[in-house]
Amino acid sequence: NRAEKYDGEKRYASLISLYRARLSGNTLELVGKLEESNELYADYEVAFAEQYAFIGDWSNCCNHGKNAYEKTKVSDDVNLCRKSAYYYAMGLLNCGKINEAENILESGKVIFKKGESFYDGKQKLLARCYAMSGREKKAMEIYGSLNLAGDEITDYAKVLFSCGYLALSKKEGLRSNSVEGKYIAALSCFNLKEWKNAENLFSEYLMT
Repeated sequence: NRAEKYDGEKRYASLISLYRARLSGNTLELVGKLEESNELYADYEVAFAEQYAFIGDWSNCCNHGKNAYEKTKVSDDVNLCRKSAYYYAMGLLNCGKINEAENILESGKVIFKKGESFYDGKQKLLARCYAMSGREKKAMEIYGSLNLAGDEITDYAKVLFSCGYLALSKKEGLRSNSVEGKYIAALSCFNLKEWKNAENLFSEYLMT
């Protein structure tokens, strides 16, 4: 058993060192790379993509996500395939490549099933794609079917406002507990002719 444990750690040493790099604050590029022929190449590349997403380096997230996505096969590992598609699409979207991100999410290569890994994350990315390309109603439908938190609620408030659902936009903007969400709530109150609420919220927004 001890020998098996050692072999297992040796087998995944590159992946382990990658995650340790993030924990220690070291530059990820200092971690060694794997050749494409290595059986762990896709795992390694998607781990890189995940870590770059964590620090907001979207160009590298996109590049490593692409490497993993192109190497994975659903027949080999469906969860790895979903994860690589998710981070590749996330990188593309945050690099402003909206259509390309949407194509990855809806390509058919990877099937994201409700209740299974990465389904909610994929849906949230897709909603952002729709919102950023002017299809707010489609985005609104997706956001309304998911459990949202933080900036996701703010994004939902924005599309609700754009679609004219002012009372809901106000509610979600306040629920987001964000500065931008408060601004959306203030705009909603103004359009609802709730002048006092609008004034108070605009004042709070300007003071933050």
